[in-house]
Amino acid sequence: MGLYENPAAIECIRIKTKISKIINLGFLLSTTSGLVSAGLRPHSIEIMIDLTPVIFLKTINSAFKYFIPYFCFMKIKRKLMGKY
Repeated sequence: MGLYENPAAIECIRIKTKISKIINLGFLLSTTSGLVSAGLRPHSIEIMIDLTPVIFLKTINSAFKYFIPYFCFMKIKRKLMGKY
């Protein structure tokens, strides 16, 4: 689903509304498939809201979990500087 169905639905919405990036609202299975499609096509999703988490960052044993809190700040900073 995240590989074919979500990207096709996102492209259909983008074409009909003429909006370059959309807001993805995920619940249950669409949360997982939304994460897959967001990873494959990050340029088409502005904001991703997941109502039922399928991953918990407490259990991740990598340095990635330490960068998560700063990601939003870095994204806002890059937008303000005109580099995003």
